[in-house]
Amino acid sequence: MDKKKEYGKKRILYMGSYYLHSSINIFNYIRNINLLFTVMKATKKEINMPVDIELQKRIIKYIVWGLPQFTFWMIMLTNFLFYVIRGS
Repeated sequence: MDKKKEYGKKRILYMGSYYLHSSINIFNYIRNINLLFTVMKATKKEINMPVDIELQKRIIKYIVWGLPQFTFWMIMLTNFLFYVIRGS
């Protein structure tokens, strides 16, 4: 018998039930790692597609300015509601 296979069986036995319970997670991990190494190739059509620069700028502006402002005012509103309800 091959030493690697023998070692693998011993390792499985040493790990015991942990290996059996986590085998599904190990297979999912291996599958996800394989997805990481797949190279997606763009076609000429995708490379030459028109790009809406104004839309990109607007989306970036909303993320950079809108999200922090929204977060700030929601924190202020939450604090104000606690102030009103608790009276302190």
